Amino acid sequence: MLPTEEITAKERSSLPLSEWQYEFLESNDDFWKLSSNGIVSLERKGKAQCFIRASCYVGQAVIGGKLLRVQEKIPGALAGMLISAGDLSAKLLKTTGVVDKTGKILKDIVEQFLENLSAYLLSGRARSYVLRSHESPLPKGKFHIGRTINLRALGRGDLLAYTSNELTADLPINRLIGLGIHAIDGIVSCWEKSTETSSLLERIRVMGVLFEDVAWPEMSRWSYERMDDCFCAVEEEARSDQVRRLLSYARLFALHFGIGPTPMVTVPVSWFVNLEKLFEDSLRHSLKKALNESGSNVNVIDWRDSKRYVFGADERGFRAKPDIALVSDSENLCVLDGKYKEFAGKPQEADVYQILVHAHTYETKTCVLVYPGESFEYTNLGTTKDERTLCCSTVRPSFLESDCVSLLNSISTLVSGELGLAQHDSNRFLA
Repeated sequence: MLPTEEITAKERSSLPLSEWQYEFLESNDDFWKLSSNGIVSLERKGKAQCFIRASCYVGQAVIGGKLLRVQEKIPGALAGMLISAGDLSAKLLKTTGVVDKTGKILKDIVEQFLENLSAYLLSGRARSYVLRSHESPLPKGKFHIGRTINLRALGRGDLLAYTSNELTADLPINRLIGLGIHAIDGIVSCWEKSTETSSLLERIRVMGVLFEDVAWPEMSRWSYERMDDCFCAVEEEARSDQVRRLLSYARLFALHFGIGPTPMVTVPVSWFVNLEKLFEDSLRHSLKKALNESGSNVNVIDWRDSKRYVFGADERGFRAKPDIALVSDSENLCVLDGKYKEFAGKPQEADVYQILVHAHTYETKTCVLVYPGESFEYTNLGTTKDERTLCCSTVRPSFLESDCVSLLNSISTLVSGELGLAQHDSNRFLA
């Protein structure tokens, strides 16, 4: 049964609470676990005004038998960004209400992941021969004299050192898939007990057993950036579109669905997603997809692909970190920063200063701040004294792919058509 009482807030907004609700949340340990992760917080103004403040996360969890939900401000924003970031089927957009009581879209994504995982296993897991070092009394490979002498010097005359080629499935692709399985296991384990949930969890764990021979736990401690780099590298080398789709699902769960209650807590559907990270991720993927489909030779990179420091060769820690850079033949054409915040027609000064530093460091004359909005807008704010053009744009998270095409067409007018774009019809994404 779902909790009968709900507290429903909207991301980046405050919701008034009664005195009783405030005291209830304030005394609940589960609430403070969410608060320590930066998801929600409590506010009090005077004696009579109490509020719960939601950050950039959306999702839901049960707090002391009451359902706490944080919804998107822009309807369909989460679904649109999940589809863009994970290259998922647009049919998922037809699901009504992403952050709803049943979490239907999340269940649909889990089902799609498991279907692609089943197909991957039926075709055979990726395997490769790997050269490994061993020490044992009976060598079964190429004898290594130097290491054997070192062993004898350490008093281990009973051991011989050797190397041998071993067929193994402990490869990056299987580690990433194992990481995705672990992530959805943790999510589904928290769901309200039912026949459907039990069946889903059984499928997850049966297939998860097949990845116990790969070292995915090591990767679970990696940073977001390092893990994202690994996913991107493996996706580029994937042997088929089906495997790429599987990695896209695994990437969504491993990178974006990480915060919630422990598996010991039974909740309807519990999960939280950081919309700031997801907006940057989906924006980058949508721009890359639009450029690839147009046949352009422009590449989409971010700060991890190019080390640039504010003080040139003087690496004193002041590294420029734009979310996106459009690069052609080693020339930086434009830098873009995704800002998941409300845009009231004028960017904040801090955002302007940051993007201009990025443009100066990356030696490009064009820079764009991109915000979520209810319609596509593109504004040229002007040119600085060192001839750098600053623009602002709003894109619809629900129609990110079509708006990114429009954004690229607008940018191409500033870089003299160097994006090499074919004629785009942005309306084709709306069908």
